[in-house]
Amino acid sequence: MPSRKVPLVSGSYYHVFNRSVFQNPIFSNERETKAFVKALTYYTLIKPPRSLSLEKRYKENIMNYDERLVSILSYCVMPNHFHIELKQEVDGGISTYLRRLSLSFVRYYNSLHKQKGSLFESLFKSVLIESENQLLHVSRYIHLNPTSAGLVDDPIKYPYSSFRLYVHGGEKPPFVFDDILRSKKRAYYERFVYDNMEYQQTLQFIKNQLIDHEI
Repeated sequence: MPSRKVPLVSGSYYHVFNRSVFQNPIFSNERETKAFVKALTYYTLIKPPRSLSLEKRYKENIMNYDERLVSILSYCVMPNHFHIELKQEVDGGISTYLRRLSLSFVRYYNSLHKQKGSLFESLFKSVLIESENQLLHVSRYIHLNPTSAGLVDDPIKYPYSSFRLYVHGGEKPPFVFDDILRSKKRAYYERFVYDNMEYQQTLQFIKNQLIDHEI
């Protein structure tokens, strides 16, 4: 696997993303996409129980989410790629997290389809988030991916992103931490996202850093 030129620093925030080889739609099936979203939670753990099967339920109350590799701020799983905005909690946390997440899903997917081989590009991409303003804009970019791609006409309708958590609030998965709302109200954030829905492709500062901005 290629080495990473720029180290990922604990305590810092990043936008990480990866896509399938040849841009094949590996998340086009509800069953598979739900399995991946479920795994997003599980592999934030520093020491996840080894017995997890993506096809079986596990008890949330036995998971100690105080000991995390990463904290997820926002995410979106698209048909052939995914975006995650997160904070690295321990040294090597992001790389370990994404390696476990990807390998687990590849095993699950290949077993389900009786095939072999890689599903994702070899090295995930990462962008350092350097300010609270950028934190907000990146989360908006992530949450507007489904509307930019024409999958839905309203981001709230897309089931495989964290946008609903930020709009509706209430109980949320233990792996989603609303750091991007620490100085904002939910109503403000909702307007912030919707106001830019038609202009997603104008976010030049994100475009200049992402390889998949045309997806």
